Amino acid sequence: MFAVYAAAIDKDEPLKGLELGERPEPSVPEGWTTVRLRAAALNHHDLWSLRGVGLSAERLPMILGCDAAGVDEDGAEVIVHSVIATPEWRGDETLDPKRTLLSELHQGALAERVDAVMEPTGEATWKHSIRALKPGGTIVISGATTGDAPPAELTRIFFLQLSVIGSTMGTREELERLIRLCVDKGVRPAIHSTLPLTDARTGFETMLKGETAGKIVFTVGDS
Repeated sequence: MFAVYAAAIDKDEPLKGLELGERPEPSVPEGWTTVRLRAAALNHHDLWSLRGVGLSAERLPMILGCDAAGVDEDGAEVIVHSVIATPEWRGDETLDPKRTLLSELHQGALAERVDAVMEPTGEATWKHSIRALKPGGTIVISGATTGDAPPAELTRIFFLQLSVIGSTMGTREELERLIRLCVDKGVRPAIHSTLPLTDARTGFETMLKGETAGKIVFTVGDS
């Protein structure tokens, strides 16, 4: 899964130890439950961790993040409480002299737990897409614009029981449902740029260079 983590500790230049990339799924301690993350916030604690305050080098790499919210295994919305008492402690956990905060002893919250990935790109993003999925997740392949011969990641697919589904286009009914969803929920497609049709070559050149982040839209006439 993709995560933000401390790979090294530097008291004076904490960002030197900050890494963004793939990390294995953390194990779930006995008595804990998992939360499907929807949002996580940056806390000064994360910078202190990169400086080595509360986080020793032996515990690295450590996923950062102690402020988070999401849904639990039953679908209930939850806010993560980051103060963690020792197993034998009873009562106010903030009074436990051996307490820790999330991301000091246990992996933190700045990581992705996704259910499904839409994969239209192929070789360039296949590995990242597969590794972003949680156990039992689904990857839907709808294109291979950068090539269709990446390493298959077969071991990860069977071990995590991932589902791989192919999808080509959609029916008229599905398009109608999609448009209704966009209207009802206020969803709008990402637009990279809007150009007059007479500048179509610029749009083609931008797409060929792989510089797009959204749709390139051509306007016609006075529109």
